[in-house]
Parts: sequence; structure tokens; C-alpha cells
Amino acid sequence: MWWDAKFNLVEDGDEIERRWWPEIGSDFAPYKSFWKKHIVPLTNRIDPDFRPEDAGWHYFRLDPEIDKAVEQMTMASYSTYYYMARSKLVIDSTDEFYAEDALLFLDRTLGNAHSFVKICRDEVARLLALGKHEFPTHAPLFELEFCREIRGYRNVIGHHTKLGKGANRGKEYLPHHRHLTSAKWSWRYVQGLKDSDFVEARPYLRQLLRSTQELISKKWQDVERALDAGRERNQYRKCWNLDENDCIPGKARSR
Repeated sequence: MWWDAKFNLVEDGDEIERRWWPEIGSDFAPYKSFWKKHIVPLTNRIDPDFRPEDAGWHYFRLDPEIDKAVEQMTMASYSTYYYMARSKLVIDSTDEFYAEDALLFLDRTLGNAHSFVKICRDEVARLLALGKHEFPTHAPLFELEFCREIRGYRNVIGHHTKLGKGANRGKEYLPHHRHLTSAKWSWRYVQGLKDSDFVEARPYLRQLLRSTQELISKKWQDVERALDAGRERNQYRKCWNLDENDCIPGKARSR
């Protein structure tokens, strides 16, 4: 498509994308390619009535003819990137470090990735008359062990009091996830744990982030591969509301 060679995330992404690409881009590289191919044409970037300096240039097109599922796909993709960046910010913080914040953001990263894959497999594939089996499944995003650990901490943090600290361990340590069932109900239980029953939070969170990035990157690659097969179809143009020249109906190319 004509916009593939016209836009670059590093220069044409929004403030969050441009700010955080140097930090997470190497670990979430498929986001960039998917963004260029399938997200850019849903935004005002391809509208010749907008200029890069305009406040709404990065925004989703206010076009009621764009299919709702495609909008939800875009929202989930961007939100995955956003929460991944937020989790890395907390993990790498040299100021105030709070492991709970990173775990909440990691959970939201996985949650939005789950939504992205599910929407593409269940909705977008149907709209483009593509085989559902060509798209990856979303179930493993919560079934893998490290995902269960993230979700376990998230459930405790989101629904219970603050986790207690060990007698000899500060906020740089977390009770091991195998102790969460009891730890969420009792600070005395946590205070009575042995030092070996804790994990050093920052290295542990970095490993969780790496595992999350590896899993999600593979999902984005697989979705992109499946979705690319529909780019030349009329159904694609209909869902993105593009004309036969792959432009906004009644308008020319923006670049």
C-alpha cells in the first residue's frame, strides 16, 4: 500500500510511541511493522486535510464507516504498547520503585494483548473472509506459567490489602508467588517467612517483562502475517473505509 513507504513510527508515531520506541522497540519490534501496515490508514495521517503539526494528526479517523472491530483492534494494540512501556518505566526507575505498579501494568499489557489477538481472530478475520485458523489463539496469553504468576500478583494487589514485607526484606522483595494464597490474608504470615521465600523484585520483574515481550511479539508477527493476506481485498477497504485507490473516499493521498 502507498502509505507503507511514507510513514515511520520513529518520526510519525504519537508522543508515547516516539518516546518509548528506543526503550522497548528492540523487544517489541513487530509492533512497528503492524502499525505501519494496518494502523496508519485508520488515522488522520492519511488525510490530506491534516498536517503533522495539527493536534489531531495522530488520532483515529472520525469516520463512522470504519468497522468497530478494526477500531477495537487498534485500541488494544496501542494499549498493549502503552502498558508495556509503563511497566518498563517502573521497573527501571531509579527514583521510587514500587513492584506492585509494574505487576499491574504487566497484567494490563497481557490483558490488552489478549483482546487484540481475540478481536483479530474472531472478528477481523470474519470481516475479511480470512480463515480463523490462520490467526493465533489468545488462550496461551493467560495459561503460561509466567502469565499465571503475573495474574496471581495482580489479583492480590487489586482485591486485597497491600502485601506484607519480610522481617529482613524491604520493598525490593516480594513474597514468592507460591505463598500468595496465605500472604494476601496476613502480614504476620509474610513476616514469618524465611528469606528464601522471597524473590528480589526488580530482576524478577525484568524476567517477567522479557517473557511477556517474547510471547506478545510472536503473536503480533502471526497476526500480521494472517492479516496481510487480506490487504488487497475489497473487504479490507470496506472495513478501513478506503476507496479503490486506497485513499479516504473523495480524497487524495496525504503524502
